[in-house]
Amino acid sequence: MKKVIKLTEKERKEMREQVKAMARKAYRVLGIAMREISVSKEYGQEQVETKLTFLGCVAMMDPPRRGVKQA
Repeated sequence: MKKVIKLTEKERKEMREQVKAMARKAYRVLGIAMREISVSKEYGQEQVETKLTFLGCVAMMDPPRRGVKQA
């Protein structure tokens, strides 16, 4: 059973601060969201990328590659 709750402005602000903190530590941060759609219907990008439900964030380390400093 899934439960969808609306984020408060305070929760949104806290989340943005956490994402900024991870980005300052050189993590790549991705937001994950979903939307249920019918497979029997075709959708354009504008239709699919609206009314999304935020699921969370993923942070991953992306170390610099060799030769980046010289570039």
